[in-house]
Amino acid sequence: MWLRHKTLDSRMRGIVSAVIVGLLWTPIHLSFFGRGLAMVVLLFLLITAYSIVMFALVRDQGFNILLATIFHLAINVGNLLFLDIIYETPLMVINASIWAILAAIVMMRQPSIFLVSRREMTEYAVSLRAERLPE
Repeated sequence: MWLRHKTLDSRMRGIVSAVIVGLLWTPIHLSFFGRGLAMVVLLFLLITAYSIVMFALVRDQGFNILLATIFHLAINVGNLLFLDIIYETPLMVINASIWAILAAIVMMRQPSIFLVSRREMTEYAVSLRAERLPE
């Protein structure tokens, strides 16, 4: 997940990068595919939300691989606590919803890396500077 973000960061918005990572990582979790379409959709939402939070976390730290590894390990250890019920839809709804809310908060707090392209952000910054210059 970390490597994909580092590669994609220079090419596109954070939200696009997170969705691509979600699309790439969802099929790896094949055990969820036998649980129905709802579980696959919830898994995609969950992984994309993880990806958004991880993107913001590691981007601010120069895509530090140790930080990304600790984040991923924490997710896996947390999931082990619920191993007996991890494939149950109610738990997945709760888990995906909580992470989606966290991801939304992260995106609202850092819109410049998720919702605006670098080019758009640069153009906006240039226009602000131009407005502030005395005539």
